[in-house]
Amino acid sequence: MVGWGQTHQGGKPARTLQKLDLHVLDIRMCNNSRFWNGSITSHMLCLAADSKAQAPCKGDSGGPLVCSKGQLSGILSFSSKTCTDVFKPPVATAVAPYVSWIRKITGRCSE
Repeated sequence: MVGWGQTHQGGKPARTLQKLDLHVLDIRMCNNSRFWNGSITSHMLCLAADSKAQAPCKGDSGGPLVCSKGQLSGILSFSSKTCTDVFKPPVATAVAPYVSWIRKITGRCSE
């Protein structure tokens, strides 16, 4: 994903666009009572960085989650208040379930 959010908790927004490699976590793990306690739906992607010290932060919401093939797979929705809380991994809205709706709405722009 890429974003302009804080580079550390309580910091200022990034001056340059930041990139963070993330991977998708199993939804069952994210819905565990220690994590998001059943709040994650099938239309969401629960994420984690390779390093526990890195995570999306304040200001990154709305940023794109792009897979290695260059396709938009998600849009960052929310994360922990402390950015790197391992028990509140960042969550993105999955794009795939909404592709038909997106095409329908964006098709109106060309009219």
